[in-house]
Amino acid sequence: MLNILTNEVIYNDDLHLYTKNNVALSNVTTLLSKHGLAPDYSGVSSAMLNKAADRGKLIHKQIEDYINTGIMGFTDEAKAFSDIMAEYEIVPKYSEAIVYNEWLAGTIDLIATVKGKESLIDYKTSSVLDLIYVRWQLSVYNYLLDGKFRKLYCYHTVHNKLIEVDPIPKDKIEELFTCEKKKKIYCDEYRILTKKKVNDVVRLLNHIKELESFIEEKEDELDMIKNEIKVAMEDKAVRSFSNDKVLITYVEGSMRETVNKDKLRKDLKADAEKYITTSQGKSYVRLTWREDK
Repeated sequence: MLNILTNEVIYNDDLHLYTKNNVALSNVTTLLSKHGLAPDYSGVSSAMLNKAADRGKLIHKQIEDYINTGIMGFTDEAKAFSDIMAEYEIVPKYSEAIVYNEWLAGTIDLIATVKGKESLIDYKTSSVLDLIYVRWQLSVYNYLLDGKFRKLYCYHTVHNKLIEVDPIPKDKIEELFTCEKKKKIYCDEYRILTKKKVNDVVRLLNHIKELESFIEEKEDELDMIKNEIKVAMEDKAVRSFSNDKVLITYVEGSMRETVNKDKLRKDLKADAEKYITTSQGKSYVRLTWREDK
């Protein structure tokens, strides 16, 4: 028998607390956060987090109301989800359903069939989607429901997409539960590796961006100096200058002829001369770096 939609477990939204017969149960979200399997928002201000949470609750409530009553809310996300329901043939069974075992509880946003297959769906309203967290969250919910559901989905409101996620293996979930009961922190090697690699990527990209900005600044500075040298060489009729590091050569502007390819393709039989474009090239100085011997 599935532990779902009974009066045994009560959820207090203000306290974020599940109780069964007045005994507190652990929360799936809290469990995953404790073991480093949920997003870390410690660097985000409380004001921003509260604003995002309020927006998320509103969207969840309007989708729930639409599913239960058919009344469409005013948010774009609720309206978009109705289109997703039609596109994926989503037939709701339970909305905001509490699932639990003897010590753990959580709330599934939607239990439904998706194109005829029994599925669990979680809504995410955050700008960045943490798929590893979503996989764990939905997989734990499915574990609490005896692994009955064949498909796990995340509806990401920001991009209006229904994303299928791969389940976490049963043995990994049981390993997590064992660690929790033994008061040990579960070690998700993939997440630790991924987090480190992502941090490395961000660090390197920031460094590259800084270098690109530095190079751009120095190239502008070099162009300005080259122009000053060109003016001086023209004024003194100097054609080249060198030292032990660099050779500076004055290159006089010359006439250039180019072919207008687009025009040529349109009229291959016309006089070829009309395809020739003549332009005056600018004079410049060429720098030749002398390698150390």
